[in-house]
Amino acid sequence: MMDRILIIVVLKITYCNSFQNFQNLIPNGNNAPNPCTSGLWEGLGHIGADGGGDRNPFGVDFNRAGMKWTSDFCNTDSDKDGLSNGEELGDPDCIWTSGQQPMRTGNISHPGILRTSIRIPATSIPSKQTSYYCMLFRLPRNDTFHLVGTKQIIDNKDITHHILLFGCNEQEGQIIPSEEPYECGMLAHRQCVNIIGTWTVGSDGDCFHNATGFKIGSSGFQTAALQIHWNNRNRIPNMTDSSGLELFYTPNLRQYEAGMFAVGQEYLNIPPRVPNISFRSRCSSACTEVMFPKGVFITRAVNHMHYKGIQQNIEIYRGNKKIRDITHEEKYTYDKPVFYQ
Repeated sequence: MMDRILIIVVLKITYCNSFQNFQNLIPNGNNAPNPCTSGLWEGLGHIGADGGGDRNPFGVDFNRAGMKWTSDFCNTDSDKDGLSNGEELGDPDCIWTSGQQPMRTGNISHPGILRTSIRIPATSIPSKQTSYYCMLFRLPRNDTFHLVGTKQIIDNKDITHHILLFGCNEQEGQIIPSEEPYECGMLAHRQCVNIIGTWTVGSDGDCFHNATGFKIGSSGFQTAALQIHWNNRNRIPNMTDSSGLELFYTPNLRQYEAGMFAVGQEYLNIPPRVPNISFRSRCSSACTEVMFPKGVFITRAVNHMHYKGIQQNIEIYRGNKKIRDITHEEKYTYDKPVFYQ
């Protein structure tokens, strides 16, 4: 058996650059981390990491302060996370002036984006090859937010194979957060089927496109199911894991709603004693027109198979004419995912 799934992120593309001279007007303005990747957030006051476009709450307050690092602006908590802008940017006493070295250049956080962590408590890993464990969590719901990124929290690096976060639809009934993880298989919960966050071996955080987000909170998903896949190939006993995801969100709603579309087979019957075998499938316009009646914009895609998979691609056709490849991976390696944009 081999899982063969393609994750497509459906968003709309825009692109712009930051005004780098503004970085000099803010302590650590050129050193602010991107909260969900290993890079920097160049346009600190903007929704997009590259700058330009709409401002985030920090940028709105910065503009209100006349584009100056005032004491009032420094003491403001723009993203309402309990820390002032100065505390997040290395100027807790609000004494920094342009051209000076900030009091602190390490342990800097983004002052325009909220964060919270969800992870399972230390849980015994079964001594079998494949296990799926899930846990239900309450999401922030004191306002309406856009989830704009995730970053992995990996406890057991040898066994944790991938993590999915599903938004839960509570129209069929309220979902009570679980007190401990439970073995769930590939279905986390029958009301939780909307993928809103992912991690797999080889990836390092996930920032969604700067025009989009997944709606959570008072008018969005209020509960989510965290699913962790353990791959204990050597069936090692007496191991535990407490992995999860850090979530980044903002009350400054973006222009478009994001979505993730998984396409592919969940089960393949591979015959024995063959050097390789190919499987093909298609999703006709009769299906896609029902799923996406208003059309969608695809901005990113990634292939996902397990270790027996060696090649994968997905193509767009209109009629009998091929338009383009979405992914085209001649040498697929599970541990080194390729993100197509």
